[in-house]
Amino acid sequence: MTILDALNSLYHFRGSQAAYNSSYWHDVDIREFIDEKPVSFTVTYNNGGGTGTAVTITYTTSSPNATTDGSATGATPGGFTRTGYTFKGWATANGASAAQIADKGALKPTLACADGGAYTLYAVWEVVKHNVTLTYIQNFTGSVAGSMPSNPAAVPVNHGDNYSSTVSNNTPTRTGYEFLGWSESASATTATYYGPSNLTITRNNITADTTITLYAVWKAYPTITYNGNGNTGGTVPTSTSAAPGSTYNIAQGVPVRTGYVFAGWTTVQNNASGTKYSYNGTIAGATGVFTMPPPT
Repeated sequence: MTILDALNSLYHFRGSQAAYNSSYWHDVDIREFIDEKPVSFTVTYNNGGGTGTAVTITYTTSSPNATTDGSATGATPGGFTRTGYTFKGWATANGASAAQIADKGALKPTLACADGGAYTLYAVWEVVKHNVTLTYIQNFTGSVAGSMPSNPAAVPVNHGDNYSSTVSNNTPTRTGYEFLGWSESASATTATYYGPSNLTITRNNITADTTITLYAVWKAYPTITYNGNGNTGGTVPTSTSAAPGSTYNIAQGVPVRTGYVFAGWTTVQNNASGTKYSYNGTIAGATGVFTMPPPT
């Protein structure tokens, strides 16, 4: 509290030009005046890279806010917009990354607000960031694939920018199936992204939060089917599958056919001159569906 404040609380001289004397202050004539000189200055508001026409506003008070009427609750001058950006306030330089005056903030002290002054301000914009999320789906039910990659954290991308990422080079596993790679279609039979070289995924011109879902692409192992080829008894092994490129052992089982001696198995029906396979014999590099009739 100042001396004037203390005296005013005792003698209530504010708002008048009354002189007073006291036992403490003799022959002191105290007067207080609020004397604000009239001012007039202009501020031109520019869009700063946004959309809208510059507007010039004349202010007649020495401490106005950055609004159309100078009050703290007035409208923001210009009504400027910019797609993909958020308005942050005003700066004295075009293209500034930080606002010197907040939206509807006080013009002082950034501007002197002097009588007769002419000032220029530019809108300050902050680019909107969108999250791009990459999600891996095993693409089957009933069990859990082994070695599934973890879903990475979302990546913030500036509005209008491009996104690029590397797909996981993990090789998930599924009983009875070969993993081919990844696709953005759950029903794909061929993979779009697969290791070790074709693993880059991109999106251009990101304008909203985006989720990219990758589905595992599976191919069932080749099936080995045993055909008794007219057998009248004995044992015909049940069908099974073999991993591509693997070596498969012929299953145990001897079919019986009246009047014939079982000679083994072949991939060509009724062709005794073809390659014969017997129990514990091997087929290397299984790549298709095999029917194994015994040779005759």
